[in-house]
Amino acid sequence: MRGAVLVLLAIGAAAGAAPPPTARRALRPAPVPLLRRAPARLPIDRAAHALFSGAVDGVLQRLLGEIERGGTRLLEPVDMGPLPKDPFLRAVATQIARRMEPTVHAGVVAGAVSDLLVVKDGVVDRAAVVRQYGPRAGALLDALERAEPRPGAALTDRRIATFAGRALRASLSRLQRPSAPVMRSFEALVAARAPRRPLEGFRVIGVQHLLGSTGGLARALAASGIAPEAISFMGKGYSQHPAVVDELTAEGFRISSVPFMNLSDGRAAMITDPMLEGYLAHELSLAGPDAKFLVIDDGGRLIKLIHERHPELASRCVGVEQTRKGIFELERVALKMPVINVAESWAKLKLESPMIGRSVAISIDRKVGALAAAGADPGRDVVLLGYGAVGREVAATLRARGYRVSVFDPKPDAQARAARDGLRRHATLDAALAEGHLVVSATGTTTIGPHNVDRLPDGAVLINTASGDSEIAPELMAYRSGSGTFHGSELRGRFRGVDLALGHTTDPARMDELLRTPGGRDVLVVGGGNVINFTGEVDPIPPRYIQLTRGLLYLGAIEAARATRPGLRALSVAPQRRFAAAVESELREGGGSLSHPDF
Repeated sequence: MRGAVLVLLAIGAAAGAAPPPTARRALRPAPVPLLRRAPARLPIDRAAHALFSGAVDGVLQRLLGEIERGGTRLLEPVDMGPLPKDPFLRAVATQIARRMEPTVHAGVVAGAVSDLLVVKDGVVDRAAVVRQYGPRAGALLDALERAEPRPGAALTDRRIATFAGRALRASLSRLQRPSAPVMRSFEALVAARAPRRPLEGFRVIGVQHLLGSTGGLARALAASGIAPEAISFMGKGYSQHPAVVDELTAEGFRISSVPFMNLSDGRAAMITDPMLEGYLAHELSLAGPDAKFLVIDDGGRLIKLIHERHPELASRCVGVEQTRKGIFELERVALKMPVINVAESWAKLKLESPMIGRSVAISIDRKVGALAAAGADPGRDVVLLGYGAVGREVAATLRARGYRVSVFDPKPDAQARAARDGLRRHATLDAALAEGHLVVSATGTTTIGPHNVDRLPDGAVLINTASGDSEIAPELMAYRSGSGTFHGSELRGRFRGVDLALGHTTDPARMDELLRTPGGRDVLVVGGGNVINFTGEVDPIPPRYIQLTRGLLYLGAIEAARATRPGLRALSVAPQRRFAAAVESELREGGGSLSHPDF
């Protein structure tokens, strides 16, 4: 798991693996030909996709080569040397230098070009761009118009978030509305409840995955009596979508997006304790001494922190917890505030699990397919750790796709379920790991760490399917092999005897890690241990399905606002059933079902 580009390249350089400081000099520069004139109308979303998807990387690299061939020093913004005479090349060079990136590649050039685009009513104003920067700018616009769409929208979004200028991101946000997906049943629920302003008088703080559908939840809270500036969410570094962050921030919600960074132990940080403490302290500083807080938590850490560091605040708080991991944490806390247990609600356990299991299994199948295509096939024998609600759905979906699944779960009821489902069970975790060429962990707790990693066979692939980043111990990242090499922004390394693409510096949360264990085994940790189905998409689970979860959180917030007795409280069943029935009816119109997702 990787941090900022600067950190990544510094690490790579120390290992002798990164490209030289001006790696782009290895390009074979050639003048950019003046292409045929494209139609005058170029929508900004099409232009952005072409710039950042890799579709015009060749054109951008030739621009870069031509700039450098003239002697311009792009890594030295104070003394750049001679600037290009052409106004477009000169403007691109200036924008690159201002960015002060540690190295320059096509993504950086794309960002520099994006700073020069003039946008009017969602369309690039070609006449204005050419008037200001000349015919070379027009040639680049021609290339954008001619570009063929490339797959990989999630990576394109991350590149836009990393390299595009603020003005371009704002234009895309206004045009695309990533945080406003259609969720008909959820919208009907809010329309019925919000007019009574059931949340008036509260401020909202919380930890959430900042996905498109989270925008719907934020607006529902606002419609129910809380001003956007009194609603604050802290995102998770591996799941937050940058366009959603931009859009919600523009609407006045206070969003704390968490940067993806490297810690000294080698594990990328999601939300560290000091970060969470700083977030809470800042929120308290903005509120009056008698402010009431609605805490919507994911993982239980924020509610736990309030009790540990600010116990006097607990009496002015009510809470909602949405994960079983969080409930496990809170069961060990003497709660002084009411907390609605959405995590173990009927609808979440019974109806959310199939959609999560399907999403996870699809992501696993895609990853295995990519490894097989690269020559590093881990096979189709899956060792599944954990056979709870999600684990069971993962197993069923994988088996339907031709995988052979065996299970380890120490809980007797889970073993009985696995037996009824016809699955082979492992007696111990060590026995399971010994067969773990492809290990899928779905327990909600840490299963693999330094104490047992050498139980795995050489060439094992580890996949996390739980809701957090703790299934695979952070300490394992200290065993990084250091064998990866950078090719532009892409990291590659050798695994199972083949050269393998591990990921991009522009998307560190989904970068695979190569480990060399103390016993000399090579192990691949998919996504560095992050949850596999957080793929960088606006919503990894289609909004028409995940609206169930957003609705349960909204119902939980309303019940929390009315609650007075401290402790964990079950979410009322009747509203769950009515809302779930509405979602089911909506899905059936398109041939889908909560129990049998069709995405």
